[in-house]
Amino acid sequence: MKRILFSFLFIFLMNHSWSKSEIKKSSEKVTDSLHYYVNIINRSSDLEKLLSAFHYLQNKQVENKKEEPNLIQVYHLIYLARVQRKLGFLNDSEHSAIKALEITDTLTLLLSYKLIEILYTTI
Repeated sequence: MKRILFSFLFIFLMNHSWSKSEIKKSSEKVTDSLHYYVNIINRSSDLEKLLSAFHYLQNKQVENKKEEPNLIQVYHLIYLARVQRKLGFLNDSEHSAIKALEITDTLTLLLSYKLIEILYTTI
């Protein structure tokens, strides 16, 4: 009986640690992709790279519409506005920044003044 119990515990712990590592790997991929595109927006002037960042953030925007408003959406919209401005879509850039400001109004979190300053300078 003790053998079965120990076997079960061993299998349970191994499965649990494996699932945690899989979750961590998938979250690292998302963070790495976002970090990659944010670096492109901040540092690059290559049109092709900026367009790939634009498409990535547009897809993120579509995914975010399914969720409740949150700070991640504001972050995506800030960088979407920045890449739109770099690509010359000034009206779209302003629209994205305004949408981010609207989301910050609905959030119950206390946002830093720096975030709001970033949004207003994007408009």
